[in-house]
Amino acid sequence: MPVLEITSHGAEFLLEADALISCCGGGSLPMVNGWPIEMGRPVWVTTSSILSFAPSRRGFRSYLALAGGFTSRHQLESSSTYTPAALGGFGGRVLHAGDRLSWNDSIGFVSQAIVKSLSSKLVNGFAISSWGASFFLQTASSVGVIRILEGPEWDWFIQNTDMSFLSQRFIVSDRSNRMGYRLKGLEIESLEKKEMISSAVCPGTIQISHDGMPILLMADAQTTGGYPRIVQVCAADLPFCAQLRPGDAVVFEKIQMAQAEALFLQQQRGLRRLETAVSLRFNQ
Repeated sequence: MPVLEITSHGAEFLLEADALISCCGGGSLPMVNGWPIEMGRPVWVTTSSILSFAPSRRGFRSYLALAGGFTSRHQLESSSTYTPAALGGFGGRVLHAGDRLSWNDSIGFVSQAIVKSLSSKLVNGFAISSWGASFFLQTASSVGVIRILEGPEWDWFIQNTDMSFLSQRFIVSDRSNRMGYRLKGLEIESLEKKEMISSAVCPGTIQISHDGMPILLMADAQTTGGYPRIVQVCAADLPFCAQLRPGDAVVFEKIQMAQAEALFLQQQRGLRRLETAVSLRFNQ
């Protein structure tokens, strides 16, 4: 179902109908009518309530879901917003003050059961469940560890790449966006200056630009690029990367393909277990 992505904090919404919502992620603390609500829990919110997002020191992006899903322009088999091409979402753009969003009020059995369990517990215009999904966000003061695989052009760089790339700390630059993060650190030198034809890239690809600095491609990444691809972030760590904010420090840990696959499968199994647990709770 389409959800809203909220970068940092400051968003505020007036609900014109009752809704079952849930918030996850970081960078903000959700509140209903000025009262804080916990992340990762179903919340039944009544009409005319104000949903707002206060600052948080952990993470950078929050996600707001409503049972039934937001109504969104569906293009290229996706409801995502891609602002560079004005595709999808709400007119292919970011939301502005005064925008009115709609959602599908036809919800499934599990959501109906959750609403029924919460409707008698309303206080201050909302009711929050006693159960929820746990999640992990790194503390603001720590250095993030991102696990990576060697990229196609790993051998293009100086023979002690392990030392120059893996032993140093990089800082996320303020010249970062959904297309890619520019990382600041010591220059990554190449063995020789080479030109390459544009080659396939995807979210998680880390390229080395002409100035020797890494660029970590993210959700709005292009499909091809001409910079050498030194490493690829393992898929299981991309959600963590999405929570990095300018000024955060990261280091890289090289792993093998078998480890990356195991981490991804473990993550997917965890999501399936969560889905099954919620369904079983209301199917007894």
